[in-house]
Amino acid sequence: MASIHRDPRSPYFVAAFTDASGVRRQRSTKTRDREAAKTLAQRWQREANTLAAGSDSGSAIPADMAHDLSEGYITLTRKAHAGDLTLKDVEAEYSKLLAATGQDRLRTETVREFFTAYGEEKTAARAAGTALRYKRILNRFLDHLGTRSDQPLERLTARDVQSFRDSEVKRGISAATVNLEIKILRGPFNRARRQGIIATNPAEAVSELGHEKAERRAFSDEELRALLAVSSDDWKTAILLTTSNGFRLGDAVSLRWEQVNLEHGVVYHRPGKERRDRAAKKKEHVMSSELWEWLKRSPGIGKAPLCPSLADSRPGGRSGLSMEFRSLLDRAGIKASNVASNGAKRAFYDVGFHALRHTFVSRATKHGMPEDARLSHVGHSRAVHAQYTHREREQTRTYLDAIPRILPA
Repeated sequence: MASIHRDPRSPYFVAAFTDASGVRRQRSTKTRDREAAKTLAQRWQREANTLAAGSDSGSAIPADMAHDLSEGYITLTRKAHAGDLTLKDVEAEYSKLLAATGQDRLRTETVREFFTAYGEEKTAARAAGTALRYKRILNRFLDHLGTRSDQPLERLTARDVQSFRDSEVKRGISAATVNLEIKILRGPFNRARRQGIIATNPAEAVSELGHEKAERRAFSDEELRALLAVSSDDWKTAILLTTSNGFRLGDAVSLRWEQVNLEHGVVYHRPGKERRDRAAKKKEHVMSSELWEWLKRSPGIGKAPLCPSLADSRPGGRSGLSMEFRSLLDRAGIKASNVASNGAKRAFYDVGFHALRHTFVSRATKHGMPEDARLSHVGHSRAVHAQYTHREREQTRTYLDAIPRILPA
């Protein structure tokens, strides 16, 4: 039972209460107001009773910690009464309570700590290009937060994410790219929610921006032939790998002759964008007869690249292969139109090397290739074939050979 009394040595009322370990305690209320002192004494008694009840119900608070926890509650109460209570104070006392009942201490991480660890994990698990994209977006978000990035993760709100989204729009980033950034930000927040660090994902409360999707178009057969007419042999190889097998530019130019089986007309390759935290599986790609015949003209051996003049160049960048391919388009008289949305900072052209993958899918669909076979060739997820039998290879090649040739006879 709590009570208050005057202490002749102090101007304040003194509270008397029984702590969680059953010991009678006295403590100054730091107030001269009788009613306020009585309220404090009763609150401290309730807090001590709560701790004692937890111990009785099996939470197993050690007797030697009960007094310390009671004192901690009293300190929190006093700070709250004075208007000095901080989240750090509450976290520290709650962590002590968890430890006293045999649980892990309260885990608090700053936004920077959690996002940095998440980014490092993605670096190990994702392909290099994908991991770099993740880290750039996470770092831009931290830069936008400024000093708030060094606060506990649970303090962030949807307003912080929306503010970042709006700042990206003001920078001239396209709506499609901003939407991708928000989707990527949902990843670390979802991780934190699953780990019990936060209760809700603030990025999920931020709506995506409406926009007209910019799309690449397929090359016509006439454009493909004009393109090949101005291309070097190495570029012809890269183009044929994509128009007949759906290879990405980086994958096409990185191929080595040891990955090519000219006897059976197949290429073995693990796509560069595949997650790196999964078991490595080289995928078998059946060549079209056109590609097969082209490669048999001048076969190489071992680790020699199929496209030696392109193999050491980066696909992207101002001096990368994508820009070199654009110059081939100009020489072939093929116009690339910027179809990016109004206000977008970066151009988005309707034709480029990546449009050759779209061209393969379009041509294969038009000439009757089944969806599963198409998906398998472009490396999409719904059709992953571990190995082809001889019969399956021939069937796949039949589908590929139904697509008109683009090399001159």
